Amino acid sequence: MKRSIDTAEAVLDGLGQDNEAVHEMKGLREAGSGQFEGESLDTIDEEQAKEAGYDSYDEYEDDKRKTDEDEWTWLANAHYYADQSGYAEGADKVQERMTDAIEKIAEKQNEEGGGNVLVVSHGMSINVMLADMTDKYEGDSLENASVTKIHYQNGDMEVESIGDTSYLEEGEE
Repeated sequence: MKRSIDTAEAVLDGLGQDNEAVHEMKGLREAGSGQFEGESLDTIDEEQAKEAGYDSYDEYEDDKRKTDEDEWTWLANAHYYADQSGYAEGADKVQERMTDAIEKIAEKQNEEGGGNVLVVSHGMSINVMLADMTDKYEGDSLENASVTKIHYQNGDMEVESIGDTSYLEEGEE
């Protein structure tokens, strides 16, 4: 989405690296919500619960608690199961495509000698990916413009930090 490109360009500009090219990857897009696209995150309502095969929203919520899923994974799956358009993605699909995209970026950078890479994506997709990638993720919503560091070495990815916004606080002084 354009906002990711704008964010990447703004970060690079702020780092004095505005001559670096920004590359788009479909695998880093926001989670597809099908018919719920563009709705607020409060779209899980009585009607959607019934479309997903539950008798009520309360039953839907109870099932969510039984699955021990974080809010983001549950929301992606809720949209997927309730979507009538066929375009929503379940959490597994989001996790797979996001992880594949990050691995491709890391492998390419590794072939070019290593180093840091800025990857900009979207909140729901990042949250869903992290839920599957590491035990460090506690399910808390990431703040916009937060930084998550993932270290790649010898084909393995390790999440070093999640949702760091300390650089924003430093700039306020």
